Amino acid sequence: MTNLDGNVRLTHPNLSRRSFIATSALVVSGLLVNPSSALADASAGEDYSELFKYMTEAGIFDFSGLSEEEINRMLLLQAQYESSQLLLTLDVDGSAQQSIARARPGYSNVYSSPVKKSSGFRDVGNQPRDGFSYNTSGSSVTVLTSGGPSISLAFGFPAPWGTITIGVSFATYRSGAVGGYNVGIPGDGKRYKVQANIVYESTPYTVYYTDSAGKKSVYKRTHTTPSIVGRDFRAYRI
Repeated sequence: MTNLDGNVRLTHPNLSRRSFIATSALVVSGLLVNPSSALADASAGEDYSELFKYMTEAGIFDFSGLSEEEINRMLLLQAQYESSQLLLTLDVDGSAQQSIARARPGYSNVYSSPVKKSSGFRDVGNQPRDGFSYNTSGSSVTVLTSGGPSISLAFGFPAPWGTITIGVSFATYRSGAVGGYNVGIPGDGKRYKVQANIVYESTPYTVYYTDSAGKKSVYKRTHTTPSIVGRDFRAYRI
């Protein structure tokens, strides 16, 4: 990825776990006449193909099968991608175009540590009203980690973001789904339903704008779309 002038600072003291945020945070500056083309040049060397290998049909990244180190790396890559998409929508004040010889205005991102939030065990979507019943051992049903009902989770981000409630796509049952998880159902002829506990993680970050006079101000405080970093399933008798 091309390095551009700008300042990156880490807002969380836990360097041992999240130091990658400081060393790799995306910085974009010098967006004068055409911010879209400037950003395209800045990120031309970035390859997001690995990131999108983990996107589900519901449009959520599922990193739950990775190690913690790989999850951290993917969360950073996701933050870089989503912030780059945000910067593509920004317009620079027209006054900046009149003073190319002066300090170049631009945007920079400062990332905080990702925050986890668990759904707690709850019924997955799209199950038969009467549940599942099998008379043979070794039976199972297929569950996807997303694509089900929308649920709201309160993420406790640090100041200045505070607690933000975010809607996420929850787990769902789908017969024979590719890439799903098989959840065992007892073969005792009784009826069961399936519950999932999905762990999500979201990265809060701040977009700063520095004008042509060198004055820095907060343009936007936001967060990445919650990604899945853990999952657990269980069957219960109804």
